Amino acid sequence: MLVPSPLPADSEIAVDFHTDKTQYATGASAKTTMVNHSQNTLTMGVCNDVLERAAGAIWVEIPPPAVACIALAVVIVPGDSATLSLDLSRATIAGTYRVFRHFSVAHGTTAETAYRRTNTFVVTR
Repeated sequence: MLVPSPLPADSEIAVDFHTDKTQYATGASAKTTMVNHSQNTLTMGVCNDVLERAAGAIWVEIPPPAVACIALAVVIVPGDSATLSLDLSRATIAGTYRVFRHFSVAHGTTAETAYRRTNTFVVTR
C-alpha cells in the first residue's frame, strides 16, 4: 500500500526542472532537464530522482528499484543545464506523475540541500 509522500516542498531557487514530454506510455523512458538560472553552482547525483504519482488530492512516492547506482555527480554552473534519463518502468499504473529531485546549492565554501519537482505528466497504458 502506498502512503502519502513526506518529501519536502520545492526550494526557492531559480531553477527550471522539466520533462521532455507531457505524456508517456507505460514502460517508457523520460528525459528530465534542469536549467540553472541562479548565480550558484548546483550538484546532483544521477540516481536520486524520486517518482511521485497523484492519488486523489495527495502525491505518493513510487519506491525505486533496489539496484546498484554509480556514485556520479553532475555539476551545473550558473546559466547551464543538464539532461538525465529516467526509467518509467515503475510507473505501472496509468495516471498523473511528476519527478522530485534533491540537489546541492553551493554558497561559497558551504552548500545547502534544495528540492524541485518537474511539471506533471501522464503515463498511459
